[in-house]
Amino acid sequence: MITEVIFSAGQVSQLLQVARPTVNRLARWELLETFKRDRFHFVTRAALVKFTETHPQYFGGLPYENLVSLLGDKQLAAKFAAQPRRLLNGKPVRHVESGKIYPSGRKAAEAHHVSPDSVCYCCRGYNATTNAGRFEYVYPD
Repeated sequence: MITEVIFSAGQVSQLLQVARPTVNRLARWELLETFKRDRFHFVTRAALVKFTETHPQYFGGLPYENLVSLLGDKQLAAKFAAQPRRLLNGKPVRHVESGKIYPSGRKAAEAHHVSPDSVCYCCRGYNATTNAGRFEYVYPD
């Protein structure tokens, strides 16, 4: 009898070294296949391996042991462990009027000489515009 290896969202966040809400957000955006039992998200190993193909930035530079635990494949784990770690801080932001994409709201705010809070509030829909125009988050396809 073959059983699928299952991780809780907390275990995945710990092994990926990201905050637990990040894993829940990936599930909510349907980037990471999860299933819910009661109120908790769970992820299968197969879903994590599939996720590595589309979003490798979450795996680069992690400790080899964490990657082997998550992926169950030593070659794949070695490949990602050798890559540099990418910082996941900030979401990409688009200036609607110009179409220019910035790596984060802070960078967009610096470029347009407005406060980072005003860009964030605009992206979240609290304010329609800033003094520099409209901004929106860029979500992966």
